[in-house]
Amino acid sequence: MKCYFPFLLLALFSCTDSATYPKYYQDQSGWREDSTMWDMALLQSDLMYSKMIQMPVMESGVYGTPRYELNEAPPFEGLETTYEEVPTDSGVWVSNRFFSKMGEERNEFFSISFLMHEIDTTAFSHNQRAVVSRNFPDYLAQGFFKEGDKKVKYLAIKTFDGDFFAIVNSRIYRGSKLRGRYVGERLEFLEE
Repeated sequence: MKCYFPFLLLALFSCTDSATYPKYYQDQSGWREDSTMWDMALLQSDLMYSKMIQMPVMESGVYGTPRYELNEAPPFEGLETTYEEVPTDSGVWVSNRFFSKMGEERNEFFSISFLMHEIDTTAFSHNQRAVVSRNFPDYLAQGFFKEGDKKVKYLAIKTFDGDFFAIVNSRIYRGSKLRGRYVGERLEFLEE
């Protein structure tokens, strides 16, 4: 009986798993392993830029990515990120926002704002952000805010089925809109 339990558990998990995923996600997962489905121009670009671009939190690997147009989902136009500063009496709110573009729709999937008192207007070392579409239909956003010797790093993931979580300096958040600041030495983030 002990010998069959791991096998039965694995079989149950894989049956449940594939039954709940939409077809395009199952296809995308299979296409990642099939080099005839890859976007070779994208792969060459990733190989070239991987040595030149430094990601803010986690380095990007170079993988074969299926052509986006293979999906039956609305046409994927890419991901984008924006930066904004809003001065207040207590400092400057620096915001990073992340969007997906599907056909004509532009949807924000993550935003994070941080109250800062020093802004590096020359080298912009106080903030860096990046968004990665190579896991499509899942999205990855990453970045940091830096003030003096304090650095707040974050990763955010939105899955194809709408699930979301962000990790900010080791704390996990489920909300996709975060607003943070230092209170003395303590880091405080609120989900909006």
